[in-house]
Amino acid sequence: MWSAPCASRGATAAARRALGEAIAPPLASALEAALATEETQITHLATLGALSASLAARDDSTGGHTERVAGLVLALARTLGYRGADLHAIEIGALLHDIGKIAIPVSILNKPARSTTTSGP
Repeated sequence: MWSAPCASRGATAAARRALGEAIAPPLASALEAALATEETQITHLATLGALSASLAARDDSTGGHTERVAGLVLALARTLGYRGADLHAIEIGALLHDIGKIAIPVSILNKPARSTTTSGP
């Protein structure tokens, strides 16, 4: 079996070391950015969860409706092949689908009779 002379092996090791030193800073920056992005997404979803919880607190009849909808929608989206950013956008949409109810007075949300165009609180 052939082996390179010692000087060549030293040069190869030096080249590998130089390559490692050149790659390490941008690789570390890319990893830090990826972790920051993941942390931001987790925080974003937690914020949406808090908005959903505030809606549920105003309207007891929902009883976990938003979470059930999000779970079903995500399962369906995965089955249909959605992944990555598309799946994340679908999850956000599912969590926000009833968020407009926050602006509706509780007296209207909890009104026992069916709403009409002329009915009010």
